[in-house]
Amino acid sequence: MMEVYYESLRLSQHGWPCGPLSGRIRMIEVYYKIIAISRKVWSVMMEKSNSAPTMKDVAKEAGVALGTVSKVVNGLPVGEPYRIRVEEAIRKLNYQVNSYAQGLKANRTHTAALLIPNTYLPFFASLVYHINLALLKRKYRMLLCSTDYDPGLEQEYVAMAQQNKVDGIIG
Repeated sequence: MMEVYYESLRLSQHGWPCGPLSGRIRMIEVYYKIIAISRKVWSVMMEKSNSAPTMKDVAKEAGVALGTVSKVVNGLPVGEPYRIRVEEAIRKLNYQVNSYAQGLKANRTHTAALLIPNTYLPFFASLVYHINLALLKRKYRMLLCSTDYDPGLEQEYVAMAQQNKVDGIIG
């Protein structure tokens, strides 16, 4: 009951109807709008992800072997004319190194999963912020998993993190 009152109070401060039921109805409307926007963003992301150039595309564009592109990307020695051609092809195609694929090969992803109960409470939001800063200083990325105090969901996140080959789990 306290949750409904708090949401109603918060909604009334923004000029929306303030009864417990009208507050919940407004929250449901906002929720569905967020879902619709998320679906549009996801579809755009999926379209772009399918058209990303690969190392093979760079090799074809530069007229060199795939191994030569790999050497240039990884900073290994290669003839200067080849390096210049590969770097031009990388710029032209806007090629981005797939760090996930590199992590699979090197058995290190430079990613840590953080499991927390929620991001709604200021304590957890601050905790996430500071852990992320500490990870960034060490060149790590953070995979944030909010469990909503559900032990079953926590186990699912742990399994997912293990499958995605993260280097560590903080929880």
